[in-house]
Amino acid sequence: MACPQSRRSARTLGRREREPEQSQGGVVRGTRVRNEVKDSIVFGCIIQGASINVTLPPRVEPALAGLRASARVFVGRQAECDALLAELAPRRPQAGEPGPVAVVNGLPGVGKTELVLRVAHRACARPGWFEGGVLFVDLRGYEPESRVSAALALGSLLHSLGIPQDIIPADAQARERLYHSVLDAYARQGRRILVVVDNASSAEQVRPLLPGDSHTPALVTSRHTLSDLGNATLHRLDTLDDADSVDLLRRRIRHQHGTHDTRVDDEPEAAAAVARRCGHLPLALGIIAALLADTPGRSLADLAADLADRQRRLDELTREDASVRAVFDLSYAGLPAEQAKVFRLLSLAPGPDAGTATVAELTALEQRTVKHALHALQRAGLVETGRTSLQGDVRWTQHRLVRLYAQERARAEEGFDALHDAFERLLRYVEERVDAFTPEGLANDTAPFQDLREGLHWLAEERRALTALGESAADCGHPGAIPRCLHLSYVLLAFLLVHGRGEDDVLDVTEAAVSLARRQSDSVVTASALITYGDSLFGAGRSAEAVVAYREALELLRVAGGTPDEPTALHNLGLALSKRGEEEAALACLEQARELYEAAGDLSGTASALESLGSVHSRGGRHEAATTAFQRSIDMFDELGETRRATHARIELGIGYRAAEQHHQAIAMYNLALSCLRPGDHRRRRRVLHLIGDSQIELGNFQMAIDAYTEAAECARDSGSEFDEHLSMLKAATALRRAGRRREARRVHKKALRARLGGDVRRAAHGARQLASDALFEKRYGEAARYWMAAEYLLEETGNEDDTAVARELRETSESLHRRDRRIWAGFGLSFALTMLATAGWFFSFGMNGLFIGMGLFAVQGAMLYVSERRLR
Repeated sequence: MACPQSRRSARTLGRREREPEQSQGGVVRGTRVRNEVKDSIVFGCIIQGASINVTLPPRVEPALAGLRASARVFVGRQAECDALLAELAPRRPQAGEPGPVAVVNGLPGVGKTELVLRVAHRACARPGWFEGGVLFVDLRGYEPESRVSAALALGSLLHSLGIPQDIIPADAQARERLYHSVLDAYARQGRRILVVVDNASSAEQVRPLLPGDSHTPALVTSRHTLSDLGNATLHRLDTLDDADSVDLLRRRIRHQHGTHDTRVDDEPEAAAAVARRCGHLPLALGIIAALLADTPGRSLADLAADLADRQRRLDELTREDASVRAVFDLSYAGLPAEQAKVFRLLSLAPGPDAGTATVAELTALEQRTVKHALHALQRAGLVETGRTSLQGDVRWTQHRLVRLYAQERARAEEGFDALHDAFERLLRYVEERVDAFTPEGLANDTAPFQDLREGLHWLAEERRALTALGESAADCGHPGAIPRCLHLSYVLLAFLLVHGRGEDDVLDVTEAAVSLARRQSDSVVTASALITYGDSLFGAGRSAEAVVAYREALELLRVAGGTPDEPTALHNLGLALSKRGEEEAALACLEQARELYEAAGDLSGTASALESLGSVHSRGGRHEAATTAFQRSIDMFDELGETRRATHARIELGIGYRAAEQHHQAIAMYNLALSCLRPGDHRRRRRVLHLIGDSQIELGNFQMAIDAYTEAAECARDSGSEFDEHLSMLKAATALRRAGRRREARRVHKKALRARLGGDVRRAAHGARQLASDALFEKRYGEAARYWMAAEYLLEETGNEDDTAVARELRETSESLHRRDRRIWAGFGLSFALTMLATAGWFFSFGMNGLFIGMGLFAVQGAMLYVSERRLR
């Protein structure tokens, strides 16, 4: 009997060989017996004898006895599944190369375990991949009371591999060596095993369970990144997208309640709102599906309304033993005190993300300490990295539901006074920086920024946070900070308008200002914010929404008993109504505004209202009334010394002259306005030069128009406005084409369009409109219709409803002209063919007299065609 302590692997079962042994006298004394064991791996004693029976442990079939079933409903994740399967595929490794280890990490409830189970089932169903089966162990790494140590998990896995309990060593390192040896032996016999380790909380907990050979792969799930596992590939699992989230709701409800349940399809908007308020988190969506299956009569709209309450949302996402809050509790409980504080107070930072400096102000900790804590929270899956700042710094964010949970913990553990102090520190920090953008701040040598460029970078990063300050003030129980936040919004808005920032930025700031003003319950403050919001909507081409905002502001002001803001609201409402084509209502509002301005002795307001009245009269064809209003406005502005506004009124008067086809007077007024412009006012100079060029084209002075457009292009180039340079070049190309210089026009046109015109939606829209105008002028109606259609689609994308409506109308007009054009020429062609046939008959019947009659009819048809086409044009 031999009892080796190491592994014995043999290849033949029941094969016995006897070899004769010679005695000293040549007499055979017996035989030497040699036994081999096949198709098994034997650990322990091997008995050798002349006749033995060996009972082998049953083979582990690919029925995945150790792997629990995956969920019946699984949505999306195709790319993630394919990536993991690619790592598990059989391969021929290099010598000494470790086996593949894939770590799937992500925030709690994102579906890591379900993904790994699905991949493991699919992998083991493929022939020849895992003939040995699957080992599965749940380490319960985030449950302190039931956490499974590596040594205990090794004992369980060895037992699953068929190792008798009395053979399993007590020492953890000995268990690890034995475990690696068994997996290697299975792999060498072509019976590769897949190891699945679920819920590992640290690299130390999972490292001993990873195979040591080159063939056996492992799948690991963890909320932590486990980047300490140097040989592992990391797979970050994100939440589902909008479509997959709704699909998961639909399929889970139908699976649990039956295919007849069509609530998700019947209420698509409510379903999308539910998915959004669940943060597209699979765990939360599964709880919602179960709640809906429990109550078949409950609508998704009702559930979405309950989830809208952020203070109680986590209460709604609970059902029996399933709870989003409970899952987050497990991760939070394991955080050190410093990280827990950063986690709590990060949730109070305004906006979608926050910089390290902002979090440092909230926590009153050093930035270095905060940065280390944030990186640790990111590794734990409780904090996510957002966009990178212009300076290359990381910005931090939290999942929607994680943020609500962190706010709960902040209210419960920090206390009212601590939250109040935290927001006060942040507010003072923001006020110091925003005040740097006021004229006084820009002249102050002690400003927090080294120069304006650095300040602009800070503003670009924190813009969205600044608009959300008021909401954070409410979350922190600091309602007294709301007026200060509103003041910051107006300072920020003034800076954005002066420096020409994007329309979206202005809309965000003004919309946030309205929200802040409503919290103050002051009708005058709210009305003022609504007027500002209406102005930004009007500037963005959303005049219908602007009308709603102005009318609400007017109602609030009239309830308050009339204030200085009432004529402003009426004035702006009139402009918005005029933009929508409601001229009578617009004139009534503007006339009321003028009367209120005059009654208040506001000459500047009166002049402004007169200027607007002139513009409305001009568009309505009432040129005499328009000229009178404009001239009165110019006189008042000159009297007040408001040169800039007087110049603007002169430009509008020139536009009125052009509408009345008085182009010489228009050009004279434009030139007067041009002489009054300040040297650095490039934007207005370009506009006036464009208007001069347009009027010169109407007069047939094409070279003068080309000169004006060329000067506008040079002005734009000097000011660094690439878009305006392109627009001026396009206009110059149009003038060249009108002058008959088509080759030069094409060259200039192509040069303008090549310079990144398609890289910006608004630029592309302007380019398409210019091309459409050129095609329309040259009577290429089909081509014009195509360009107007492109412009319409592009303008829809920008959200400019007014310009989109104009483009749609011109596209329909071009299509109509194209269809009529085709009908006219088709009719002329048919008539010409019939005339030629008749002329041939008359020629054979009447000789030359018949030929003359036919030619006369042909001339009459040509004249009729010319008259018809002229009328059509």
